[in-house]
Amino acid sequence: MYGFFMFLHISGFIFWLGTLISVAVILPIIDPYDYTEVEERLLSRLIRAINTIGHIAAVIVLISGLYQSTQINFGSGSKPFWVKYMEIAGGITLFLSVTVTIIMECRINKLLSETAQHVSIETTQMIRRIFTYHTIILLIILIALSIIIVTSFKL
Repeated sequence: MYGFFMFLHISGFIFWLGTLISVAVILPIIDPYDYTEVEERLLSRLIRAINTIGHIAAVIVLISGLYQSTQINFGSGSKPFWVKYMEIAGGITLFLSVTVTIIMECRINKLLSETAQHVSIETTQMIRRIFTYHTIILLIILIALSIIIVTSFKL
């Protein structure tokens, strides 16, 4: 059973990190000065689809990680730093990534719907939201990579 949860954990982590990386690659390509209605709908659907996959993967990583951490037995000694770091930093990062991406998705979709209704939206506001979303995604990726480094080398 532990092996199955390890498979779920690693697969979920790959999907979760993959969705974050894909958003980090796609967002800078978007030209906010030249939006069309089709691009706005595509962006909205793309962000929603990527976040849905990422959120499901994050929940799988969290559940499988919790199961695995209850199964690890270090005898009478305390858990090593790499296990504590993986549990604490990993859990917080997963929770924050799901929460922040939901909030940012809602904010970007709200702006896109306002532009679709021909409400005057400043382009700088859209650029600011997309830049903030992109920056947060990059920070989450860096934290996830730090978790990989610490657990791989068992620091």
